Amino acid sequence: MTFLTARLSPSSASTRPGPSGTGPERAGEGRWGARRVAVTEAPPELLQAQARARASKAENSNVDAGSCPADRKAAAVKAGPGTPSFHASRGRTGVPPYQPRERPLTDGKHFLATLRMEPKADVVLAGLTMHKRSTGLRNVVGKLDAYHGNLTLVNGRRNPAPHAESLRRAVIELEAALEDYGRKHAHRHKEPMKELLAQVHKERRAVESLCGMLDTLPRDGTFPAQHMLELLRDGVAPEHIIHGIAASRSATQIFVASACERARVCVGVLTENTPFTEAAHVPDRRAELGSGAVNTVWRADFRIGGKTVPMVFKPENPGGDIGIAAKAAGIEAQSPNFAGRARATYLCSQALGLSLVPPTDVTILHGQVGSVMGLVNGCQPISIGSVRIELPPKLAEGLRTRPDALTAYALQCGCTAASIAGNVLQLERRVQVPVFHEEGLPRTGPAGHPLTQPRDLPIRIALPVDSGTFRRDMVSAQWLDCFTRQVDRTSMNFMLVPRQDGGFDLRLIDNDASFGTNIRATDKIEPKTTKATHRTNLPLRIDRSQFDAFMSLDVVDALARALHGPLDDASVEITRKDALAFKEILKEYEGRGWVLETDAQWASPEVAAALGIDHDGSRLRDALKATPSERWRQRNAAAKLQQRADVTSYVAREAMEQGILQWERGVLKTAPQELLGLPALFDLAELQTLARGDTGAVETKARRGPDGAQRMEG
Repeated sequence: MTFLTARLSPSSASTRPGPSGTGPERAGEGRWGARRVAVTEAPPELLQAQARARASKAENSNVDAGSCPADRKAAAVKAGPGTPSFHASRGRTGVPPYQPRERPLTDGKHFLATLRMEPKADVVLAGLTMHKRSTGLRNVVGKLDAYHGNLTLVNGRRNPAPHAESLRRAVIELEAALEDYGRKHAHRHKEPMKELLAQVHKERRAVESLCGMLDTLPRDGTFPAQHMLELLRDGVAPEHIIHGIAASRSATQIFVASACERARVCVGVLTENTPFTEAAHVPDRRAELGSGAVNTVWRADFRIGGKTVPMVFKPENPGGDIGIAAKAAGIEAQSPNFAGRARATYLCSQALGLSLVPPTDVTILHGQVGSVMGLVNGCQPISIGSVRIELPPKLAEGLRTRPDALTAYALQCGCTAASIAGNVLQLERRVQVPVFHEEGLPRTGPAGHPLTQPRDLPIRIALPVDSGTFRRDMVSAQWLDCFTRQVDRTSMNFMLVPRQDGGFDLRLIDNDASFGTNIRATDKIEPKTTKATHRTNLPLRIDRSQFDAFMSLDVVDALARALHGPLDDASVEITRKDALAFKEILKEYEGRGWVLETDAQWASPEVAAALGIDHDGSRLRDALKATPSERWRQRNAAAKLQQRADVTSYVAREAMEQGILQWERGVLKTAPQELLGLPALFDLAELQTLARGDTGAVETKARRGPDGAQRMEG
């Protein structure tokens, strides 16, 4: 058998799911789906890998890109939705071989085993038959065995249509036997029978679809009926299967194409060499991590190379809302391709030599297409109710010896509890608040006591905005987000990994709201405009290593080749143009001396001003003094400063939010009940001082105003 692989030409068409053409018939130039491809014979090592990976000889026969009969090509045109080819993704040959998730119905012997009953033959004594099972149970077991007998005939015949009809009748008879058994008023196996009946209902629908498909397909046995039935059980629509068979595609290609179309992602993002497969998944480690406006994310562990690798699985949400920011950015609701965008962001981070984005890939898990990203052992700048922070060992050791000082410091910062177990610091901010009637009156209990309910309040981690290292990392993240046209980089989408020196390593998560087609990386962003939604202007400084990476980026070949799998062609072309524009902008930066070499340069006041950082709190202090004494006017002035900082730089945004929070807590010191509306402010740098035992030197920023004063009167 000759295996063929497809290599995309540079001017290929879109990777979005849609009607496809026919597969290439021989080595040379041809078309695959909507793309021009160059077809070459695969190297021996790839042949060996493919041979090992295929589940059966029948599966292998469908990978061969042989010629298609004319009637099969005609059927492909009528089939409806297309199944894009996955052997045509750039430089890759598809995904791991298809392994059915849904299995056939159990046979009689194994079903009895589930009932903890051994199969027993009837006994004949003196011409009388003694039945060892009830008539109803015997009938169910017999129908199960009859179903399996017909299933074997369907799977083993070149022309399975007649046997498929017998299989359909067998399933109907099994369904009737189960329903008859279930009508009995009392039997010991009610729940297992109900579960089996639900499976039979599903199997009947799949078999009936199979019978309908066999009436329209060529009876040449090229695509085994077993594979058709497996795909139908796994929820693949009959029209997708017919279309895929007509285009000489394998069960793997048909299943993945259908899954990607349902998930609304680009097919080229799925790769054969991903280690994060269903087979490697550790099933008992799956746990929900949280829900956002669009997706729910899960922890998913994988067993790779003898080690357990923790990942975050973010399945696509077919039919769900994509969010206002994504729509405004030009991400189409019909094909948002969030998993592909997350993968493309990781590839861009790698191309620029950055370690800001955890390893990100795309897989199919439990039948759902989604992104998998490395689990980050850190914390977000803002958490609601509680936060867990894995501390460096030395810092944790110092705090474990001073639990009372840790608790006192946490209460000073606005937390309600703090504890440390091992190296993990746990902070909480949960309070009891009154319960009110609709009329606004407080509700009371039977004894007249006011009713309360728990409420989780925010905790903010103070960021080292004066640190040159932290500024450099934040600006690098900003350059990456501008380049990928990210529109959802809120404070909740950073992860902070504490270091021993009190600083943080930065990681970027939730990277899928990117690469929209309505925006450009070089757009001018003004406050309070639609473009200002979680976006910034280009920073006015750049690190030397990132400058060199942008200037050496091969935007014509390497960049396009990396992004054409995860993204559609329109998004790739805009990114390529932005990369060329960046090169011109950065030449000007170098001429102005805006390319920085050292952390000391990043920590300078001159750079702070260029990044829009209110370095000494003077901007906030002047704005508050220049307004009347009413609190709402002061807050309005602070909000305007915040809006300007939001579009200038990430580090300016975080610094201004911290400054305003410090001012608010200082003003409200005499009205502690109003502090419920403010986040707690917890500073790990001061915590490090506490761990060393220097409690006298700790003066929390939560108690200081923007100029270091104990409080600022309104």
